[in-house]
Amino acid sequence: MTRFHLAPDAVDGDRVVFDAPAAHHLGRVLRAAAGEIVQGVDGSGQVLSVRLTSMASGRAQGVVVGRSALATESPLDL
Repeated sequence: MTRFHLAPDAVDGDRVVFDAPAAHHLGRVLRAAAGEIVQGVDGSGQVLSVRLTSMASGRAQGVVVGRSALATESPLDL
């Protein structure tokens, strides 16, 4: 699943607004539609599962349906 980096002001409670480049990638490249779930990474180390609620030219919005910690450490013992 593709993850999008979210600006600090993109998340307001459970609402997410994707910036123009991310909205373009969602709509034109991935052909995502309202109702689909994508992942976003915020600046605080969380992965947000976001259900898209609206897709428009240069703008995408969604609602957070899940949060988890961003796993950055390798599970392998080196």
